[in-house]
Amino acid sequence: PEAASIQGESDVVAGDDITLTCSTVDRGNPEGTYKWKKPNGGTQDGKNLNIENLNNIQRGKHGSYFCKASNEMHPSAHDNFNLIVNCSPALQMAFPDDRIHGVTEGASVYFFVEALSHPTPNFQWKRTFNNGTTVNLPSDDSGNKSNLTITNIEMEDFGNYTVSAHNNIGRWEDIKFELRALGRPFRVDDESFYLLVESTVKP
Repeated sequence: PEAASIQGESDVVAGDDITLTCSTVDRGNPEGTYKWKKPNGGTQDGKNLNIENLNNIQRGKHGSYFCKASNEMHPSAHDNFNLIVNCSPALQMAFPDDRIHGVTEGASVYFFVEALSHPTPNFQWKRTFNNGTTVNLPSDDSGNKSNLTITNIEMEDFGNYTVSAHNNIGRWEDIKFELRALGRPFRVDDESFYLLVESTVKP
């Protein structure tokens, strides 16, 4: 067959169902066979490649799709197709895992999140207080990652922090982090008692 080409929607939103079609200029004589190679390394035979329910781009549906057309009479032809899957931000990783830092005054810590998102999201960290007020905080953002650093911690720094992320597709709601004072009593939100955090490390 002569040069191959792939037809289909190249810029989609997560959740869409799409079909990619591989064809050649002259269809070949005989028409021959088609073989697909997916971004995750999987293969599939046939002229049409159905890609259903793009809810999770981690599964390898975002990227380059390769189609090879061949028959017994002529050299094979091939084409590449780059699929872009747009999705609202979803939390992929957070540090610490339990989203709680226990430290003493004078220490420095950081909170970190990584989003599964396309296009790149905008992040906003906030200090949240028991009376419901919030203060926006600057952060160090790079692509789908965001880092909030708190240095030379003072007593008033202990408490709750949140981070949100949004792009033109959607947003995630505030994800909560907590900075706890080791060896000091602190108030648990929405409870009428105090909890003492011991400064021991579990094995």
